[in-house]
Amino acid sequence: MSLAQALTSPADYLDQVTGTNVSYYINDYWDDGADHRFTPLPLMKGGPWRLYAILASYLTFVLYLGPRLMKDRAPFDLRIVLRFYNFFLVISNAYLFYEASMQTTFSYVMWGCPDPYWPLSPYEIKLVWFSFSLRLIELLDTIFFVLRKKQNQVSFLHVFHHCIVPTVGWHGLKYATHPALAFAPYLNTFVHIIMFTYYGLATFKSPTIQKHLWWKKHLTKLQLVQFILMFIHGLQPFIFRSCPYPSLYKIQGILSTTFFFLFLSFYINAYSKRKSKERAAANEAKMD
Repeated sequence: MSLAQALTSPADYLDQVTGTNVSYYINDYWDDGADHRFTPLPLMKGGPWRLYAILASYLTFVLYLGPRLMKDRAPFDLRIVLRFYNFFLVISNAYLFYEASMQTTFSYVMWGCPDPYWPLSPYEIKLVWFSFSLRLIELLDTIFFVLRKKQNQVSFLHVFHHCIVPTVGWHGLKYATHPALAFAPYLNTFVHIIMFTYYGLATFKSPTIQKHLWWKKHLTKLQLVQFILMFIHGLQPFIFRSCPYPSLYKIQGILSTTFFFLFLSFYINAYSKRKSKERAAANEAKMD
């Protein structure tokens, strides 16, 4: 095989070199036991390599390449871009939340011990995939931070959250389209409606709008409540032991607990400690 053929068909080249069926393990292996209703959709056929390539590119830019490119540059003014971006996400999440509310029975489908096979129409399949794709679009959050030279906001919590959610989402669509797994993204769309509404309004410099944005810290409280509910929901495999929950669902409790403490730490550092410092400064001013 020529170099050009090796570059265009690396899996086939590895098959010849190693004498094994490498291409099977790179592609077809991942489709064995998968939910083939999602296979025709973008990023879903074969292994997760294209998703991992996107995340690797994201990490390379926000942690290494981007900060170096912006080092000697002025920050970009992206207020108009951010305005459209945030309100696009508000509309998208509101649309998903409405459709999910209309097409599922909240108390039955997402709680208890439902039928493990979830019949989905072609339209519903596309809606589920669209929910996953929004998690990839939200990677732009961090890229905008870098371009605006707000590298201090590119925290471990922020980057970890943006990487782990689409990773779990991909595996969920591929192997675990169980009704119970709809709860976390369903709840998340509601939280994102409120969150991106705030960020969209924050792009306006009008004092009339700014004075009504006092509720920023309550966004983190809402996220903490979200993770508590997800943790409670994730206890179901231990309550309904005979139910055939997918293995992936059992890590929901672990992830929700991890995110809860990460967001709680952020809240304490961002708001509680800041308030304590402000009070100390005010007391010192009074003494002077």
